[in-house]
Amino acid sequence: MLLYKYCDAEGIKILEEKRIKIPTPADFNDPFDCLPWVDVDTPSSREALRQKIFRRSSPLARNPPKDFDIAFDETLKSGLQDELLIQSRNNIGVLCLSEKVDNHLMWSHYSKNHTGFLIELETNGLYEIGKPDDLINSTRIFKVIYTNNRPRISFDDSVAHFLTQKDAEWCYEQEWRIFYRKEELKPGFIKEKPALFLDFPLQQLRNIYLGSKFDPEKVSSIIRILQSPEFSSVGLFRKHLDGRTYNLINDQIK
Repeated sequence: MLLYKYCDAEGIKILEEKRIKIPTPADFNDPFDCLPWVDVDTPSSREALRQKIFRRSSPLARNPPKDFDIAFDETLKSGLQDELLIQSRNNIGVLCLSEKVDNHLMWSHYSKNHTGFLIELETNGLYEIGKPDDLINSTRIFKVIYTNNRPRISFDDSVAHFLTQKDAEWCYEQEWRIFYRKEELKPGFIKEKPALFLDFPLQQLRNIYLGSKFDPEKVSSIIRILQSPEFSSVGLFRKHLDGRTYNLINDQIK
């Protein structure tokens, strides 16, 4: 399966440095993404949350009060369940890819009005297709499910249950996700801000597609990078507008 990463022009650094930034859900442009509503009314969910509270507060674990149920309800009201959920979702990095090679909205939103480029990656044989109740790890790739209903989660649910669902308004992205634990990623900086990086999977790279408005003066920089031996099999194309339809046409450069 071929999947695609839409990049702005600054994404040239991915090829130059052979590493790619992996955002956490807190970095996403949709504030609802990976943030379900928390159901604490089921007995199993309440018990799972109780255990989280005990682990979080060692004095409480040593000396649980007799009126723990009252204290527990007050804790819920204080928003601890949301805090725990945010902590959970922010301990992972997510590589977001699309199955659409020529989505005009994606070119506009993620490649800055066609001034960026597109990275084509081969995923066949490298990942297991994940299911919503599977444990997340970097050997699985998950297809995002688009829904009109915000996902509900109990504290005994699989994390993948809510990390792979999005509002139906985002369905044009046709997204797939690969999840990484923070320990699998390398810390670094982008413009003096902390960021997490993954060594770029060169063995998966198939082609680069430049947007129809990609700066002509930067094309030579891309060609120079792709002349390196590790990029010898990578094709380079430039998009242009078809004269009669809404299609984007490929012109091969390399």
